[in-house]
Amino acid sequence: MQDRANYEQQVVHSPEIYGIVIRPGFVYGYAGGNCGLHVDAMFNLSKNQGKIVVKGNKNRKHTWVHIYDLAHAYLLTLEHFPTASGQVFDIAYSCPTYEEIYRKAAAVAGFPNAELVESPFPPENSWGPLLNVTVLTSSKKAQNLLGWTPAHPSILDDLEPLYEAWKSFATPT
Repeated sequence: MQDRANYEQQVVHSPEIYGIVIRPGFVYGYAGGNCGLHVDAMFNLSKNQGKIVVKGNKNRKHTWVHIYDLAHAYLLTLEHFPTASGQVFDIAYSCPTYEEIYRKAAAVAGFPNAELVESPFPPENSWGPLLNVTVLTSSKKAQNLLGWTPAHPSILDDLEPLYEAWKSFATPT
């Protein structure tokens, strides 16, 4: 993480470029984004005997951003180039717990009373310790300097269309 922070500072303070850093939250929407990595685990409860299996701490939170809202932030950054130059922007807005996300997904999939089970990240998953903590960011700077506001549903409100898309492509178990 320290390398990334150092790199960001080099970008925004470079005398050779007009650097801007955009840090998106966990991306969802359209083709799944980060949420797409978990879609089968969220909706295919029949393969888990009707249980919701959450990898890691169920109470952790991450800020999320819809992919189209992220794209809009990139466009606004270009439109406001003089103001945005030399700045770091966090782009995210939705921060439910993983338990909330998985319970809503289970309800959408027809398992409203499913038992929730926490499962540790496997030891070979080097990202596990990083993903298992709460990470919350604020997009206030992007809102104030760029006029950015999210226009798409939150991750919780986007689960119904994601489920419909998943059903179309899922292979039955």
